[in-house]
Amino acid sequence: MTSLRRSAMIWLGGVLAAISLVSAVGTYYFVAQEADDALDQQLKLVASYVSADPDEPATLKGRAFAADPEDELVLQVWQPDGSLAETSHPEIAIPRQAETGFADLSAADDSWRTFAVIGAEGTIQVSQRMVVRQELAGASALRSAIPIGLLVPIALLALGFAIDRIMRRLDRVAGEVAGRSLEDRSPIPLRDTPVEVAPLLQAMNSLMSRLNQEIERQKRFVSDAAHELRTPLTALQIQIGNLKQAAQEGPAPERLAELEEGVRRGSALVAQLLRLARYEAGEASLPAARFDLSACVAQCVARATLLADGRRIDLGLERLDAADAVGSADDMAVLVGNLLDNAIRYTGIGGQVDVSLAVEADVARIDVTDNGPGVDDAALPRLFDRFYRARPHDSSGTGLGLAIAKLIADRHHAQLDLRNRGDGRGMTASLIVPLA
Repeated sequence: MTSLRRSAMIWLGGVLAAISLVSAVGTYYFVAQEADDALDQQLKLVASYVSADPDEPATLKGRAFAADPEDELVLQVWQPDGSLAETSHPEIAIPRQAETGFADLSAADDSWRTFAVIGAEGTIQVSQRMVVRQELAGASALRSAIPIGLLVPIALLALGFAIDRIMRRLDRVAGEVAGRSLEDRSPIPLRDTPVEVAPLLQAMNSLMSRLNQEIERQKRFVSDAAHELRTPLTALQIQIGNLKQAAQEGPAPERLAELEEGVRRGSALVAQLLRLARYEAGEASLPAARFDLSACVAQCVARATLLADGRRIDLGLERLDAADAVGSADDMAVLVGNLLDNAIRYTGIGGQVDVSLAVEADVARIDVTDNGPGVDDAALPRLFDRFYRARPHDSSGTGLGLAIAKLIADRHHAQLDLRNRGDGRGMTASLIVPLA
């Protein structure tokens, strides 16, 4: 794979190296020219103070060259007794230094840079206006900035060209993704992909993979729902036909009861389908709040009593510890109710279903135990699948109750487990809920 970072560093390094080289050459040329001018001026000034007379080789009078007043040097000579012997500019009185060396002084409304040599024969002092140095520094800075100023637009153009070349690779990837049809959910190829973009494409491929799984799950859901709805609807059609025939022969209360049961089963299936769809979409849960878990379990047992009495099943609440949980009380009631409904419906006539809620450390354990026929161990992992029924299909269940219970348990960070009893006489559904 190529690397956008490496490409950008190569281009940027090349552009900066070129700018630095050209800037160095240009700066050298301009600063050298400024230095030449300044030094030439100094040579000219020194020459103006030297005389060709062999008897008086150095003098402060009769200068041969004129110079810019700002650039002129002020030469002063003092006798050992401190009296001024000579000066190049009598009108400028710069005070004498007390020590040999450089100093910054003020005189004649100007700032001066001076150098003094103090000896037994007297003191020699040379002074120059500070403005000369300031002008020299300003001119040097300006001339140094000229090459950089000229190179900045060129550098921007070069960098723009480099960025276009680098981004062209991203444009190819974007074009490939944009050109895909809605039906094409295959992974985006990673060949010729910049290293920095590869993690993004891998994440997109992972997202599409999960999306494909969700779409397939929805397709299976629709297919299973259509298959499951076909049975009660077909039964309704048959019962309606029987009812029409019975109506011609006289009252038909038995036919009406069968029709009513078919409508009830169809309505229950549709309600379960809608509830399952809402839970899977994450829209059915109420805002999480603290609720009384023991009261919720007791109410569920009370509501299931009518169904248990109809099948002559002994439904009992063996233990009920006080416990609070956090979540949706309505969702938890649906979960426990589905476990009770499943145990009662699949336990034989005259069977027994026991319920208990025990607090263990920081969790509450809810057990629903029946003495029904149980299921094969091989079928246990599939009991939470939608529409899966390990027991005879002529039972009145929809095959959705345990799937819904598992979804609610997961949303409450609870653990739901189904297992056959050790004595081979029925099953136990265990729900472990974190306490509030």
